[in-house]
Amino acid sequence: MCTTSATSQSVPATVLAGTNDGTLPDWHLRGEWFDVCSCALPCPCTFAQTPTHGDCLFTLVWQVHEGRFGDVRLDGLGVVALGEFAGNMWVGDPDATMKVMLYIRCGGSFRYGGVAQEE
Repeated sequence: MCTTSATSQSVPATVLAGTNDGTLPDWHLRGEWFDVCSCALPCPCTFAQTPTHGDCLFTLVWQVHEGRFGDVRLDGLGVVALGEFAGNMWVGDPDATMKVMLYIRCGGSFRYGGVAQEE
């Protein structure tokens, strides 16, 4: 079980969702997560390092037991992310790319959430 949270004052000023003023809403998550990837163990990405083979194929699974993003409740939300990235996403590598496909569990069934791409 893990718990993480942030307030808008402690989050870097990057518009990701929910606001237009460069801040994120207050958020909190408590739940479980699991990840597996094509890198050697331990995965260097966990430590902001370049993937073992220059790219990383990954599966991430989250089960939110309790959570919120601003005024939006996230209790019971399940998310599966399948993706790949190349380069070092953590150090501002200008050649780094990422592709992610999300599946979000709503009301007991998974729904395709689309493909988010950064190139």
